[in-house]
Amino acid sequence: MLGLAARLTPIEGLISEQDIDTAQADWGAACDRLYAHAAERAKEIERVARVHRDPFEPILWVLQADSPVG
Repeated sequence: MLGLAARLTPIEGLISEQDIDTAQADWGAACDRLYAHAAERAKEIERVARVHRDPFEPILWVLQADSPVG
């Protein structure tokens, strides 16, 4: 068993003893599940970040001024 898998401990409301036993029984599969989960969350974050990110926001007050160049 890998060093990391051996050091896992339950955290109430987050990871149970059964979750740990499952991960320790097949560490490769546990890593695959985590990777798939993280990849999905990354796609969601990327989609939202693209929609809400406005690169001009920090200088918007300058752009909206009566004389932005001045």
